[in-house]
Amino acid sequence: MANDAGKPLSFGSKPLSLARLGVVVGLSVAVLMAGLGEAGSQDFPNRFVQRFGVQPKPRPEATVTPAIEATSALGQALAACEKDATAQEPFALPGLKNEVTLDRCYKGRAHLVCVFNALIAEASALTESYTKIVEAKYPDLNSVEGICKLNREALATDISGSEDFTKRFVALKAQYESASKCAGSVKQAFRDVVLADMAQPPEILKSMTDSIDSDINRVSQVQNQIGELATKIEISKKAMKTIDKIHRTMCIKDKDNKDKPGSTG
Repeated sequence: MANDAGKPLSFGSKPLSLARLGVVVGLSVAVLMAGLGEAGSQDFPNRFVQRFGVQPKPRPEATVTPAIEATSALGQALAACEKDATAQEPFALPGLKNEVTLDRCYKGRAHLVCVFNALIAEASALTESYTKIVEAKYPDLNSVEGICKLNREALATDISGSEDFTKRFVALKAQYESASKCAGSVKQAFRDVVLADMAQPPEILKSMTDSIDSDINRVSQVQNQIGELATKIEISKKAMKTIDKIHRTMCIKDKDNKDKPGSTG
C-alpha cells in the first residue's frame, strides 16, 4: 500500500485541504444544530436537567376561584367580599433583585378573612340544619317493625335534605380548597421576600407568615368538622334510600278508622 501521509485529503475525486475540511465540518455542525434547535426547543426542560442536574423553576400558576351559584347563601356572602375588596394591581413585596408579586387571587388580608368567615358561616349553617339527619340513626335500624314505624314523608324529607346538604357541601369544599391554595401561595411567596431596609426582617416575615397561618387554621378546623359530618350524612343517605325500599316492600298502610273493626263510622 502506498504511503498517503504526504498527500492532501480528498473528498470524492477532488483533493481537500485542511482549511476546506474545516469549512465542511463547520457547515455540517451548523445544520445539525439548527435541526436540534427546531426539534429540541420543546424538550428544553429535559435537556436542562441532563446538563445541569436540576429542574428549572416552573412559573407559578394563578389560583382560579371556582364558580358558585350566585343566589346561594355562600354565593351571596362571597359576592359581598368581592364588592368590599378594593380594585387594584396585584400586591408586590421587595425581593432580592426584583419585586415579589403575589398571586392575583390575593386581594388583601381583609378580603381573605372575609372569605374565610363566609366559609365558616356556611359550615355552621350546614351543621345546624342537617345534623338531625345523622341523629336519627337510620343505619342502626335492625327490624321491619322499626322501619315501619317511620313516617315515610319524614323519611322523604330527610332524603331530600341529605341531597341538598351534599350539593352545598361540594360547593363549600371547592371554595375552601381554592381559598386555602391562595393563602398557601402567598405564604410561599413570602420566602422570596427580602426586607433589606428593615432592622429585623426575619421577625417581620415570621409575623406575616404566622398571621396567614392563623387565618388558615381557623377555617381548617371548621372544615374538618363539616367534612366529618359530610361522611356521616352520606352513610345516612344510603341507609335512608334502602330503608325507603324496605318500607314500600314490607310495611302495611294504616286503614282509615271507618274500616277498622268496631267502628261506627
